[in-house]
Amino acid sequence: MDRRQFLTGVGTAGGLVLLGGGFWARQAYARGRLSQELLDKSEPFLTTKARKELEELPVIAREDMRRYFDGVCLNVNPFAAEVCSADFADTIRQMSRKDAQHQFVVQAFARHTGMTEAQLLDRVGSVAGKIGQELDGNWTTCCGDLAKDWNLVIKNYNVSVTGSELTERMTPLIENGLHEAMQQARKAGLKPILSGATIDAGKAALLLMAASDKPGYEGMPAFAADTLHSVFESFLLRVRDRSGEVQRAVTDRIAAAGNKMSLEFQKEVRARIQELHKWQKQAVTEAANREAEQLIRII
Repeated sequence: MDRRQFLTGVGTAGGLVLLGGGFWARQAYARGRLSQELLDKSEPFLTTKARKELEELPVIAREDMRRYFDGVCLNVNPFAAEVCSADFADTIRQMSRKDAQHQFVVQAFARHTGMTEAQLLDRVGSVAGKIGQELDGNWTTCCGDLAKDWNLVIKNYNVSVTGSELTERMTPLIENGLHEAMQQARKAGLKPILSGATIDAGKAALLLMAASDKPGYEGMPAFAADTLHSVFESFLLRVRDRSGEVQRAVTDRIAAAGNKMSLEFQKEVRARIQELHKWQKQAVTEAANREAEQLIRII
């Protein structure tokens, strides 16, 4: 091959590369634009859903838990009488370890009020199930709304998508977020209430709230354990004072603790819903990108 033929061949090959590069760039741009159009259609639905859920559902959870704690407080007088008794004070004085003292108070509280770790976890699970059903139902409705608006964008490609198809596509993506959150919690030394059982995403997200590792309170939801620990510590500091005033103070502090635990539960539910919203938004973004990839292929 002479020099002229060689240069001609090189020029032709270079031109094909440039043409291919230009085609790829146009396709990539079109794909990115389609994905963004789908996301723009999604944003109003996601924003409206998130605002409504954050305004309403944590309050419902708080009131459900408050009713439970109100029932617990109805039985608090016998507990107050015991922790202010001479026998109780003598038993506490014989315990050198603070965690043993707290465990003794927790056991007395459970015996008189019926609020055991298992019962409290069952109550949290029941409320999480109720709120979780609402979250899952809202998500199904949202996917149906997204499908209708996405179809307005992709109709030019002679395709369509249903709400159930979108839900099916995004469910594994949301579950990935849930699993990653569990792994991160465990790496940080936290133990979520959520067990390994397979449950719906809404309830699972709520049950990512932490369980306590405080001695005497192990396994109890942390929002309740932290409050009770503070209250019971104040009782232990005044264990030698057996006046009627102290007994009334015990009753009042338990009632106040019920209100505080309800508010802390509301905060936990709100935080967990916000985490779920983050996974849902990530799932929508990934689904939009995949839809664009399917409709505009780059060869």
